[in-house]
Amino acid sequence: MRTLLFVLVFAAAFATTAFAGKIFGDISLDGKPLPAGVKLKITLPGSSAVADSTTTDKFGSYKLLVKAEGKSTLTVFYENKPLE
Repeated sequence: MRTLLFVLVFAAAFATTAFAGKIFGDISLDGKPLPAGVKLKITLPGSSAVADSTTTDKFGSYKLLVKAEGKSTLTVFYENKPLE
């Protein structure tokens, strides 16, 4: 679980300095990729509107496209619980 949290914190920190565009990566838990179908969403601060959402593939990989510049929040819904 610590690995997943570290990846999320790293992704959120990276996303805060990134320009508009593609956000992608792999998420693993205890050295194994998350299963296919884990939901992810990205939102802009001060807004509940979802900028983009996707699900992981069988390798724990995901791709998101954000058109707006600035900070954003990546949320992973693992076992139906949101992790930010």
